[in-house]
Amino acid sequence: MKLILTTETSITSEQLKNKIIKAVKGEMDNIIIDTWSYLRSGDNFDIVYHNPSQYIDTPENNVVFRLGIDGSEVYFENAWWKSNPEPSKDMFCLHIGRLTEMLLTYFSSEFFRFYIVDF
Repeated sequence: MKLILTTETSITSEQLKNKIIKAVKGEMDNIIIDTWSYLRSGDNFDIVYHNPSQYIDTPENNVVFRLGIDGSEVYFENAWWKSNPEPSKDMFCLHIGRLTEMLLTYFSSEFFRFYIVDF
């Protein structure tokens, strides 16, 4: 499953990706996102994940999203840690819903199209 945000140009997609990362890391004064966390994976991917304990403390409930850019699009591709079992489709749906909520709340003016593929 992949969530995609379309921006005007590849430059604006890079800016949006960086802004999302900064906001999740708590580095923006005007945006407070306390239910998401960021890290750089050992494979050098930008990762965001929904951090309430019921999701991160239970391996089968833990879903992460790899952030990437493809031209004018910022994408969030769902994944899970290699040491954890693959989450259920219901769990993927829950996390993508929470991600959607966060993105629409804080960044809806930064993109003009939003869609989910490979559902």
